[in-house]
Amino acid sequence: MSVYYPSGWSRSRLVNASSDDITALPEAEKDRMYDSLRATLGPDGFKALLAEMSQNYKARLAAEQALAPASDPRSHASQPARSEEAEGEGDTLPPSSISAPFLATLNRLYPGPDAVGDWGFVVYRLVYEDDEAWARFRARWNAIAASRLEMYAAVPGLARARQQVRFHWVEERELEGASLADVAARYRSLRAEGKLPVGLAHAVCLGVTADSMRSVLEHVISPPVPRSERRRIPFVVAVDQALGDEAEGEEGHGFEGSFNVAVESLLDELFVVMGEDMLSPRELGTRLTGRQVWCSTAGRTGVFTQQE
Repeated sequence: MSVYYPSGWSRSRLVNASSDDITALPEAEKDRMYDSLRATLGPDGFKALLAEMSQNYKARLAAEQALAPASDPRSHASQPARSEEAEGEGDTLPPSSISAPFLATLNRLYPGPDAVGDWGFVVYRLVYEDDEAWARFRARWNAIAASRLEMYAAVPGLARARQQVRFHWVEERELEGASLADVAARYRSLRAEGKLPVGLAHAVCLGVTADSMRSVLEHVISPPVPRSERRRIPFVVAVDQALGDEAEGEEGHGFEGSFNVAVESLLDELFVVMGEDMLSPRELGTRLTGRQVWCSTAGRTGVFTQQE
């Protein structure tokens, strides 16, 4: 089976394309290309392709940073100051000539020059032992998410997109002790109501378990520490909406219907993958263990293993 590429496209162009290039493709052409790649390369091959695209993006970003003079508004020195609460979550600062990946996704989900709508995730609270600890958790969660977006402060359009970020929190005490299959069922019902903005209606929702809540509360925001030097990172559980649904479920064969995802990767990594329908929850979570945390599509470096 040969891979389908739109006119003027090739594998080389795809792995070196910017998010603007991808967004400019008609939806039917993009979907046909991705479906063809999935069918031809298989899950692992398709993941490897996405990893190559991510690595090339980072290489372009690093090259532009190296070339930017100190007085250039795109350089690190001229970036807006980051608050103490917001330090430590990002490893790189993209120059203004690099588009934030989620902006292209938002342009597709909300077409039109003034059509940016709410975007983010639905999050279920599954722990109710300590409301004070939960308040601290929410504050730290917000600080992590805000600092990640601050990486893109110089990118045009970021200010408005940042105002539209929304985590739809579901806090109901009957959820205490609920299984992830119960969470998936509630999420399916919520989506069926048709009231969720398209920017929050993904193939996954999020669940805050005792372990994930602890990982956020124990996270040291300042001084900043690169992810490669950390022993643990804050995470939340991504739950496949099909978990427990016999007609739709994909659990089994190395995937149990959920996987851990880094809180700092929710908006600029997981949102893009879900919003662009690049990979299914099963393709993302297959073979990830309970100690592993998904961070990005960048192959092996996109998975973090928690240490004791």
